[in-house]
Amino acid sequence: IATEVHDTLAQDFAGVSMQLQAFNALSPLDPDRAQVHLDRAQDLCKRGLVEARRSVWCLQQDSDRYSQLLDLIQHYIDQLNIG
Repeated sequence: IATEVHDTLAQDFAGVSMQLQAFNALSPLDPDRAQVHLDRAQDLCKRGLVEARRSVWCLQQDSDRYSQLLDLIQHYIDQLNIG
């Protein structure tokens, strides 16, 4: 999961970086084309943020499930020790 999150976010950040470089290069020469790159960078940032939140939400859901599993295992261990 960590690799997937890292790769997705790294790809989005690389895209943002390239779009901002294009914006900086074009802004003095062609403001309209530069704006397109700025808009793309903003979209990539939003997409990355959504993906980061989704990933954290999924991890949080998994941690709750594993927490319950640990409680269940402990319950069975306690029952075995009693009997």
